[in-house]
Amino acid sequence: MIQPTIKFDTAAFEAGIVDFARAFKKDLRLALFEQAKLFIRDLISFTPPHGKSPTKEGTTRQRKIGEAAIQRDVGRVFIAAEDIDFKSSTKESKRLQKYLRRYAKEGRLGAAKKVLEVLGFRNEVTTVARPHIHKRARGRKGRVSKRITPTIVLNRKSLRDYLKQVKKHAGKAKAGFARAAKALGVPVPSWVDAHSTPGVFDNQLARQDRPYIEMGNLISYASDFDPLKFQAAIDNRARAIPLRIKAVMEATAKKKGIKTSGGT
Repeated sequence: MIQPTIKFDTAAFEAGIVDFARAFKKDLRLALFEQAKLFIRDLISFTPPHGKSPTKEGTTRQRKIGEAAIQRDVGRVFIAAEDIDFKSSTKESKRLQKYLRRYAKEGRLGAAKKVLEVLGFRNEVTTVARPHIHKRARGRKGRVSKRITPTIVLNRKSLRDYLKQVKKHAGKAKAGFARAAKALGVPVPSWVDAHSTPGVFDNQLARQDRPYIEMGNLISYASDFDPLKFQAAIDNRARAIPLRIKAVMEATAKKKGIKTSGGT
């Protein structure tokens, strides 16, 4: 299948790099390298998991956001039999709930299913939390709808163990940019670097004609990423460059005792 080509507006960013080089009298290649380091940081920040302000959130905060999203999704996919809110408190219901707890502890799937059916539950039932059930429930962007009917798990410990394991997946998408970050000398958080997600980095700054640096993320579901997130990373760097130039110019002028605006 041919993947669609997504075009980004990089004009302001490219112009900013040229302005940066001129303002600080830097070689264009050096300016490009320095901005690439900042850009890869932004790309990692804008790649899930993140909150509403990707560039202002620390890596620890983003990790917690990712783990919370995973916990929420797993909680939508599975529910331990012992954690079901039966609502009914009749004598017969309590008797059946007691049997269910016993069957769950013993791993008696067939018997547990019969009790659940009598109690009015038609959910899928499994002895332990199984990855394929979670995978099946995930949507195109990897999230689980809150409208899904949860699968009942008899072994509560297996559900806790599964959640602990899948929480480690946080940072897998970001790790696709780790190769480029390391090549540029940018530190990668350990929870991101723990993954072996493939990525792209090609340094062509030595070219005489149109030097460039190529970086990319080759995670299998990269095509499902929202392209607006990456445009936001580009725009963020385009906005930051003139602000940086202005700040340095003002600091230099202040040091020399020159007023840059207003006053006499």
